[in-house]
Amino acid sequence: MGNMIRIAVIGHTNAGKTSLLRTLTRDRNFGIVSIHPATTRNVEAVRVELTNELTIEFHDTPGFEDSIGLLNTLHELYPDPRIPGPQRLTEFLDSGAARSDFAQEAKALRQLLSCDLSLYVADASEEVSGKYADEFVILNWSGKPCLVVLNFVAGAAHTKAWREALRNAGLHNVVEFDTVVFNIRDEQRLLQQTALLLPVAEGHIQQLLALRGEERVQQLEAAAVLIAETLIECALVHAGGSNPMPLVQEQVRKREQRLNRDLLGLFRFSEADYAPDELPIQGAQWSLDLFDGEVLASLGLSLGSSAAKGAAAGAAVDLVTGFTSLGLATIIGGAIGAGIDGVNRIRQYFTSRPDAIETTQVAMESLSYLARRACLLVRDLASRGHAAVQPLLSQKNLADRLLNEQHIVDILQQSRYQPHWASARSDSNQIRRRQELVTLIRHNLPQE
Repeated sequence: MGNMIRIAVIGHTNAGKTSLLRTLTRDRNFGIVSIHPATTRNVEAVRVELTNELTIEFHDTPGFEDSIGLLNTLHELYPDPRIPGPQRLTEFLDSGAARSDFAQEAKALRQLLSCDLSLYVADASEEVSGKYADEFVILNWSGKPCLVVLNFVAGAAHTKAWREALRNAGLHNVVEFDTVVFNIRDEQRLLQQTALLLPVAEGHIQQLLALRGEERVQQLEAAAVLIAETLIECALVHAGGSNPMPLVQEQVRKREQRLNRDLLGLFRFSEADYAPDELPIQGAQWSLDLFDGEVLASLGLSLGSSAAKGAAAGAAVDLVTGFTSLGLATIIGGAIGAGIDGVNRIRQYFTSRPDAIETTQVAMESLSYLARRACLLVRDLASRGHAAVQPLLSQKNLADRLLNEQHIVDILQQSRYQPHWASARSDSNQIRRRQELVTLIRHNLPQE
């Protein structure tokens, strides 16, 4: 298995070793993440399959629980300082102490010696103490290249003290990477540093970096499409009757819930990762003006033409009579010059929306709110590590307008006159305007 690189993830108990692997592999279900110490009791492995049969295999190990006692025992068993470190550890693993008092540490050391490189995870939110200094000594004895990962650096962290202590121990390869507050640039630096320490893994790391980069671009482009499609569908939601608003609210909220599920799945999270507030939805009464230029333009007619005026006037008569005359008034009106094609467009518009004369739709303010909230959710998901256990809450700073928000609103306003936009049928104008909306949404998402 010469094409496989094996990496051991080691460190003190509860430092975030499993959290690191969840985030690096984008697998929120790998292992068990808990605030309680010694959660990982056995070595667990996860593979990242790349092209050309290249594989990176990560090994999650039990944490060091008593590194001070372990180092004291190693000094007692092997007092001669001339004994090479790897020999000390190898012989220790055959001792009774490795099977009893230090059984958990022995599992980690055994895996460390069998791998090509180690990632030593340190909880930088804690102060450096003697137990960590003793782990540094043991780490050096392994003879394996080691990259120290300072975890939990997004909050109050003692990174300066950790770096100084590591330098004093002869460990100079250090990166900062928070497994909960994700930063794609920090991940890139971690992987690049791994390749520098282990040249044989350079091809593996290059492929993994390319894979992650392509994945992020695809995620953000797909998110823009999902948001744009949702906005158009919500703009087309309408209801008539005596109490239409609850129907509108229900349809739009269900559509947003579906969008949230799709976005969470796109970034490999679950519904448990998001706890949104109920979307506030306002309605707007919309009365159709048969001489509205937008409506007629959507039907391919011009308000300034006698044909359009005649067809619209005829359609008005038909609406009043409920088309009982089989469209006779429209045909007469269209005879002024609109032609059968123009008449049919008007008929299709109203028959597809029998309540089009007066209907309740989603207010544009609510659609803007939905757009802002969806874009903020994508930003949060893009910066969320897969080790995070607290669900995201709905963003509150929704007063800030999106880039080109008025342009977005204009396209959604136009879509109200395009009921066929909700169907699979498409024309060149529909495709162009939809793509325009996707592009506008994409500008409001992270630019990695």
